[in-house]
Amino acid sequence: MRKYELALVFNDTAGSQSSRKKFLTELLTPIKGKLEKFEVVGLRDLAYPIKGKTRGWYGFGEISVEEDKINELDKAIKLKDDILRYLLIRRD
Repeated sequence: MRKYELALVFNDTAGSQSSRKKFLTELLTPIKGKLEKFEVVGLRDLAYPIKGKTRGWYGFGEISVEEDKINELDKAIKLKDDILRYLLIRRD
């Protein structure tokens, strides 16, 4: 399994920190991924409106996923309305 860093901007109405962590775990379970670490930094103003929102919850985490399953995770994240933006980076 490869390690990845994940940065997310959630919708400002996306729920509590534990619900966001559970949300990510549910995304990773079907592809046999593992959530190593996740923390929500807090509610921040966005530099510009995204999907009509001006505030969002920022979260950063580390995950482990098989390299051939990363495209499935990417697609699943794109389909979620609660995520305004994300960045997924492979760690060396």
